[in-house]
Amino acid sequence: MLNFLIKKSIKNYEKIDDINVRNSYGILAAIIGMITNAILVISKITIGLVTNTLSIVANGVDNLSDFGSNIITLVGFKIAKKPADSEHPYGHERVEYIAGLIVSMIIVFIGGSLGIESIQKLINYKSFEISDKLFYITISILIISLFIKIYQSIVYKKLSKRIKSQSLHDTCIDSLFDSITTTLILVGLIINYALLKNNIPCPFSIDGLLGVIESIMIVISGINLVKTEANYLIGKPIDKEYVDSIVEYINSFDAVLGTHDALCHMYGPSKCFMTIHCLVDANKSFIDIDNSMEEIEQAVEDKYHITLTIHMDPYLENDPKFKQYFDQLSKIVCLIDEKLTIHDLRIVHHHKKTILVFDVLKPFECKLDNIDIKNRIIKYYENDKDISVRINFDTNYVR
Repeated sequence: MLNFLIKKSIKNYEKIDDINVRNSYGILAAIIGMITNAILVISKITIGLVTNTLSIVANGVDNLSDFGSNIITLVGFKIAKKPADSEHPYGHERVEYIAGLIVSMIIVFIGGSLGIESIQKLINYKSFEISDKLFYITISILIISLFIKIYQSIVYKKLSKRIKSQSLHDTCIDSLFDSITTTLILVGLIINYALLKNNIPCPFSIDGLLGVIESIMIVISGINLVKTEANYLIGKPIDKEYVDSIVEYINSFDAVLGTHDALCHMYGPSKCFMTIHCLVDANKSFIDIDNSMEEIEQAVEDKYHITLTIHMDPYLENDPKFKQYFDQLSKIVCLIDEKLTIHDLRIVHHHKKTILVFDVLKPFECKLDNIDIKNRIIKYYENDKDISVRINFDTNYVR
């Protein structure tokens, strides 16, 4: 059914790297959610009010928030596909994260409201009996809504994987939690009905207790989703597998002798800007190397749909001094902390003095101070007046 809808409603549906196609997937997911959630809202709130079952009413209100979330998602994907302009030169794709953050905050608010109502019902417990006919209608509606929610979660999961959408992934988790809470309400309703039928008194409101449990689950889920969306807006590290595949492709070109300092900036799920340092043969023509780098930048853009900028680092491949100093410095930083590595070594001769210019890659796990590391490296050369060092510190921006 989902594949049929995709083929019928999305033009060029296989080109998921295209921003317009990607957003069409998001819009389709939002429309499916709006239709199914509208059915759930009307049926649950109606039957919940008739049977005076707070957990069903609350679940219906939760579905109403889902309906609102679908509208936010729809608007988010619509705005996200807008082209770049003078005020937003990197495009509007991060609007999808903002939409996901709003959805997550709504989930937290709904969970908290439900918790307050459920606690009040536990405190002011009153037994309420429903007819057999109404009971079976209620059970039928809850079972149907359970299957709808499971279907929603499957749809959102498939679409989120296909277009790598965090906001659809969040909505999938929300639908999954809804199916769990619907199951809890269903079980609680059956237990309550069985107790009343057998004249067994219950000292507390099962409906209220299930509402408290449901609210806790919703709030925890919402807080986790808020953290996830906030991290995307603040700036999460890029997945290593993604960067490695690009770096491996760049290293496959003959003009590249090695790479380091790969830096990726994500301005949305598919809008990526990347810079990388490439080692190139210092003995070759600068014009030839520059032409090769431009060809690589274009090839990467064509294959990965990212904007790449290459910084060229000249490398004297056959210089024995280079290997000597590189190995020497690698051992020095390793003795300071085995997590430290060096790269981008340049040997500069100035007024009969040799200056070693290089970068030290310091991972977040290393707690040593930069000045302390620098002083320890300088100490190794304090007796050699002909050598001085110039050190830059790098951070690993890849997960």
